[in-house]
Amino acid sequence: MELVLGYLDNFSLGGHQNQVARDVQQVNEVGDRMELSLNVNKCEVVADPATTITDPSLQSFEHIATQDASLLGALLFRDPNLDNAWAECYADLSTAVNRLSLISPQDALCLLRDSISAPWVHHLLQRSPSVDNAGLASFDELLHTALCRITNCDLTDTQWLQASLTIREHGLGVRQVACSSYFFSFSCKHPITPGRNPTQPLLSG
Repeated sequence: MELVLGYLDNFSLGGHQNQVARDVQQVNEVGDRMELSLNVNKCEVVADPATTITDPSLQSFEHIATQDASLLGALLFRDPNLDNAWAECYADLSTAVNRLSLISPQDALCLLRDSISAPWVHHLLQRSPSVDNAGLASFDELLHTALCRITNCDLTDTQWLQASLTIREHGLGVRQVACSSYFFSFSCKHPITPGRNPTQPLLSG
């Protein structure tokens, strides 16, 4: 097997078409002995659109063009599909924000801070080149609106910036994704080594 990535019941196989087909066959054989089977409806083949899939088992999988490939929900390439991904995140957030009015303000704030704000899109920030994507500003604007509704306050831009700080920094912890995107972009290019303070500069003069 040239490439095997997996966690629990999700895994990825990579290589030449014949090699991948043999690997899929092996997975099916081992699965049969364990009384498990592949869910073909959730299986995908990522390949160049010009590639002809000849193996019957691979033909039954959904075909995904290389430029549309994603890893754990994050697109791997910068193209219009990244805009679509942020648009979907915005739509999901909009739905969630509307439903926050059905619960108490304290619970709504906790959900907004810990689940449906920046943590919701960490996979995009970490794996996709999103720093200058216009979707981040729209996402942050919706977060601003949601926080105003929850707190019943008309927060100015300065107050919104203060609220987006961590609780340790006397904010509300509802992080702005536009600011976070720079950190994730820097971390991908300059990984923090164990034992080094992440606030230390990489270069000192």
